[in-house]
Amino acid sequence: MGRPRKKNYWKMFSTLVIIAAVLYVGYRVVPLFTKKKIETPSTTDTQKTTPLPVVTTGTSDKTIKENKDTYTIDITYPVLSGLSKEILGKANTSIKGAMDTLVSDFKTNSVPEEGVLVSEKSTLDVTYNKTIVQTSTTLTVLFAVSDYFSGAAHPNNYTLPVTVSKTTGLKMTTKDFFKSDSNFLSVLSAKAIPLLKKKLGADFSSDGAEPTTDNYANVYTTDTAVMVLYDPCRVAACAAGVITIEIPRSQLQAILR
Repeated sequence: MGRPRKKNYWKMFSTLVIIAAVLYVGYRVVPLFTKKKIETPSTTDTQKTTPLPVVTTGTSDKTIKENKDTYTIDITYPVLSGLSKEILGKANTSIKGAMDTLVSDFKTNSVPEEGVLVSEKSTLDVTYNKTIVQTSTTLTVLFAVSDYFSGAAHPNNYTLPVTVSKTTGLKMTTKDFFKSDSNFLSVLSAKAIPLLKKKLGADFSSDGAEPTTDNYANVYTTDTAVMVLYDPCRVAACAAGVITIEIPRSQLQAILR
């Protein structure tokens, strides 16, 4: 009867040794993997929590006001904040420069012809959209412009986008968004015309969408699209006002800077 008792003893002892070994491995090894997982955040998570710099309007706007015998000027434009001091100074100078150009052009065009009696004053009124359109590298202020020249049938109302680089503070024009050898005007025109036909139907005028610098002077970008603005009378009847189309960035990715 003693032999079976001895065999059961060794069987029980072996089982206890195996259980102890399993517990030891679980205690020493599993925490290593758990610790590594917690302490090593992914690059994606880090990027998601890093905000891009956002430019805003400052504490007060600037104005340009003149009231002369033959014309009046009333312009409001923003003071920007949110960039480094050096870049910010250039950006605000760029915005002011765009307004100065409007004033200069208006004064040139508002001079009455010799011998013509001025019955009413010419006017230039400019305000801006408080929401600045921004990407990681650019900011765009949208100005609402209304100019009227004495003797005209009605004022001319249009939207002027002024885009500034966040890295240089300098004003950007349409060509600055695209690679220099990309023939971007032809590409823009080819992408824009089908969208204009769909939007305007029989009212579409193709001359205003041809690939010229004047036709594509008012362009800016968002994170998802290239926005093209056509002044009144350019691609449709004047009564239609400003016509805006949106070309997805994915369709222009090959030629964008």
